[in-house]
Amino acid sequence: VYTRNWERGIFPPRSSFTRINHFEAIVCLSANIMRCNKENYAEKRMLLVKHIQYNFPEHSDGVSDSLLEAFQTPISTESIAYWLNKHLSILAQKLRILDLLFAIATIDGHILKNECRIIEQFCSLMEIPNQEYTQRWEAHNKVRLEHEKRERSKVETSKELSSLTLKNKYLSLFDLSIDSSKETIKKSYRKLVKANHPDMFKDATLAEKQLISERFIEIQEAYEYLMNLP
Repeated sequence: VYTRNWERGIFPPRSSFTRINHFEAIVCLSANIMRCNKENYAEKRMLLVKHIQYNFPEHSDGVSDSLLEAFQTPISTESIAYWLNKHLSILAQKLRILDLLFAIATIDGHILKNECRIIEQFCSLMEIPNQEYTQRWEAHNKVRLEHEKRERSKVETSKELSSLTLKNKYLSLFDLSIDSSKETIKKSYRKLVKANHPDMFKDATLAEKQLISERFIEIQEAYEYLMNLP
C-alpha cells in the first residue's frame, strides 16, 4: 500500500511517525520548492543538508539519495503537510520546517509565485498562524530591499569611480590639472590637435600612421568628454 502511494505522488497517510519518515517528509517538501527554481541548487541543497545534520544527524548521509528520489517521484505538498500536521502538535516544530522552506525559496533573492503557493498551502494545512507567514515575508522583503539598495549603491559608486578615472586619464593626456577651466582645456586641445594631426606625418610608416590616427581620435574623444562635464 505504501509503495502504491509513493508511486502516485502521495505521502502514505497511515505511515508511522518515525524519524526516518519525518526526515523523508522534509526532504520531499524541500524538493517541491527546489523544483520551482533550480538556480543556486548547490546552495539550496546545502541549506537542506545543514537542517538535516542538525535535526536528523543519523540520516544526514541519505540526503542526496532521498532528494534524487523526491525529484524523480514528486510527492504532493498537500499529502506531506497532512501527514506532518497529524503528528506535529508543537508550533515550534512546524515553524522550523517553514523557516527551512522559506530559506530555500528566498536564497535566489526573490520568491516565485509557485514557491509562494507551496509555502502558503503548507502553512494553511499545517494550521500555522497567518502572522508567522506574514512576518517571514516582510522580513524577506526588508532584506531584499536592503540588498537592492546596496547593489544600486555599488553600481553608482562604480560609475563614479569609472568617470573619475576617465576624467583623470583625459586631463593627463591634455597635461592639465583637475581644476582646469574650459578655456584652458580648449587651448590645450588646439595645441595637441596641431601637433598630432595626421597631415603632419605624411612620410611616416603605415604602422606609425595608424598609431597617430588612434592618438588623434583619442584627443577628439577626450576633448568632447571634458567639455561636456558639468
